Amino acid sequence: MTAKDMQYDVRAKLNKLDSQKYRNLRVQEVDWKLNEAQLILINQMYKASNLKEINEVVVSNYDLGSYVDEGENVFSFQMPENYLHYISGHAYIKKHNCDFKRANLFQKQFYDVHVDSQFDSSSYEWREVMYSFSNNRLLAYTDGTFEIGNVHINYVRIPKRIVSLDEYNMPNGELVTYTDCELHVNLHNMLVDIAVMIIAGDLQMQDVTMKINKIKLN
Repeated sequence: MTAKDMQYDVRAKLNKLDSQKYRNLRVQEVDWKLNEAQLILINQMYKASNLKEINEVVVSNYDLGSYVDEGENVFSFQMPENYLHYISGHAYIKKHNCDFKRANLFQKQFYDVHVDSQFDSSSYEWREVMYSFSNNRLLAYTDGTFEIGNVHINYVRIPKRIVSLDEYNMPNGELVTYTDCELHVNLHNMLVDIAVMIIAGDLQMQDVTMKINKIKLN
């Protein structure tokens, strides 16, 4: 479904709900709701671990680049601008004169800041590096006995903005140009239905399926 098709489908379904109330919606307004809808849809798929359905916005093996030594065995890496959700990652670590070895990343749990747990510490021997997030940076922790090289992550990125006109300016002045939805075509109808519910002010996620069925076109 093209961006223009989505625009038409949203309006057709809104017309079925109320032929008068939504007739004066601007194209830009519908685009805005379509973009809200695709973020909701991606978040739902991510929470359900249904990554195959949103493979178009999954970035694999992304190198975070150079780090900043924050002191106390903490090294921070800048996350990409289009980062949305973390999936998994690994780091390359070395000890003394050995070659770099691959180690998996595990999220650090802060149960009690006054108690250090051997199960929540980075380990060269176990090839495990603990991490956390702060201010759009990934913080990687060592135990002081090894160094960290590159860090690679798999993540869900922010999707491209759907734009159904040749071009127009966003409220912040940014010029955007025609862009179709990049999610798989199998998700397009659901995306449109969520956009309709957002516009109608009737989006309650616990009964999405029931409400979608109400606005299906015959």
